[in-house]
Amino acid sequence: MLTKILQYTFKFLARQTVRRRKPIVIAVTGTVGKTSTREAIAKVLATTYRVRTPKKNFNNEWGVPFTIIGVEPYGRNPFRWLWALYRGIEAAFCLCRMQDYPEVLVLEYGIDKPGDMEYLAGICALDAAVITALGEIPVHVSNFTSRESLWDEKLKIARALKPDGILFYGADDAALAERASKASVHHRAFGQSRTSHIKAEQVQMMEDTDGLPVGISCTVCVGDACRPLHIPRLAGVHQLSGALAAVAVGDLLKVPAARVEAALRELKPLPGRLNALGGVKNTWILDDTYNASPQSTKAALAVLAACKPRRRIAVLGDMLELGGFTEEAHHDIGACAAASCDLIITVGAKAKFIAEAAMQEGMKPEALRSFEFSTEAGKPLESMLKPGDVVLVKGSQGMRMERVVEEVMAEPQRKRELLVRQDASWLGL
Repeated sequence: MLTKILQYTFKFLARQTVRRRKPIVIAVTGTVGKTSTREAIAKVLATTYRVRTPKKNFNNEWGVPFTIIGVEPYGRNPFRWLWALYRGIEAAFCLCRMQDYPEVLVLEYGIDKPGDMEYLAGICALDAAVITALGEIPVHVSNFTSRESLWDEKLKIARALKPDGILFYGADDAALAERASKASVHHRAFGQSRTSHIKAEQVQMMEDTDGLPVGISCTVCVGDACRPLHIPRLAGVHQLSGALAAVAVGDLLKVPAARVEAALRELKPLPGRLNALGGVKNTWILDDTYNASPQSTKAALAVLAACKPRRRIAVLGDMLELGGFTEEAHHDIGACAAASCDLIITVGAKAKFIAEAAMQEGMKPEALRSFEFSTEAGKPLESMLKPGDVVLVKGSQGMRMERVVEEVMAEPQRKRELLVRQDASWLGL
C-alpha cells in the first residue's frame, strides 16, 4: 500500500513539475533501440538547449517521474526517500531556481505488461513521441495475449501528444509503419524506406584495412534538403535509425544542421549495444549483451557476417519473454547464425534450439558448443580464440552475457566503464 502511495505521489509531483516548469518533452519507446535513440536525440538537442535525459535506464513508472523531478531511486533508505520527496515538492511548487530546470526533457518509456503505456502516458503531455520499431516477434510478448496487443500498447504513446505534437516512427519496420501512418495525430517517418520524411540514402558501412566495421556513411534528406552524414563509431547499419530519429527531432526544434551533424559525428554506442572492444589474443569482440530480441539478434549477426575474411564466432544466449514464439524464434536465429559465422556457442536451455537449427542448415557438430550458464562459457571461448577472430556476444538481460565478455576482453580492469550491469545492485555488492 505504501509503495502505491509513493508511486502515485511521485507521478503527481512529476506532472506538476512539467506544468509549472513548462519544458519541451520528448519521449522514446519501441521494442529495440530505445536507449540508443534517446541518447542520440539528447546529444543533438544539447547543442542548443539545456537537456535532461535519464543517466540510466529509468523508463518505468518510477524512473520517468524521477527523471522529470531530477532524483534517483534510493533503495530502502527512508531518509533518502524523504529527500526525494522534498526535491519533488521543490520542483513542482517552488519558483526558486527556475532558470536551472532543463528546457527539454528526453524521456524513455518502457513497457512489459498491459497498462504500462497508459500509465506513463498519463504523467505529462508530449511535444513529440518517437517509436523506434515494433518487431515481428517483440520482447515481452509473453506478457500479452498477442504481439498485436503489445504493438497496440506501444502505440498508446500517441495519446499523450499535445494537439500540435508529432509522432515520429521508424518507417523500416513494416508493422509500425502500417499502424503509425494511420494514427490520427501529426506523424513523420524516418528510415531508409522511400516513404520516409527523414530519409537515409546511399548508406554504406565503412571498414578499416582489416575489414572491421568502423562507421556509417550516408546522405540524409529532410524533405528536399540533403546533406552528407558520417558517424564513425557505429558498427551496424541498423544503428543508423537512432541517428535519423535525432535528425528528425532536431529539425522539429530547429537545431542548426551543422550542429546536428557535429553531434552525431561524436555519437558512440552505449555499453552492451554492439560496442566493439579489443579481446585477448589480438581478437575483436562485438559486445551486444545489453539485451536480445529476434530483430536485434539478426541485425547483430548481419554485422558479424560482414567481418570477412576473419573467423567469426557467435556466442548467443537465450532470448527471453517470447512466449509461444520461443522455439520458432530461436530456430530462425540458428539458421541465420549458420550463414553468418564459423563457430557458434550457445548459452541457456532455449538457445539449444539455435544449435539445433544450425546443424539442420549444415553446420558441423564440432563447430558448435552449448552451455547452461554464461559463467561456464568464458574460459572455453578463450581457449578457442585465435588472433584475428571476431566474436559477437549477445543474449537477453537475464542471461548475463556480459560475464562472457569479461572473460575475453583485453582490458578487464576497465569492465566497470565498458560493460553493462556493473553497478552494485547487479554485482550483488
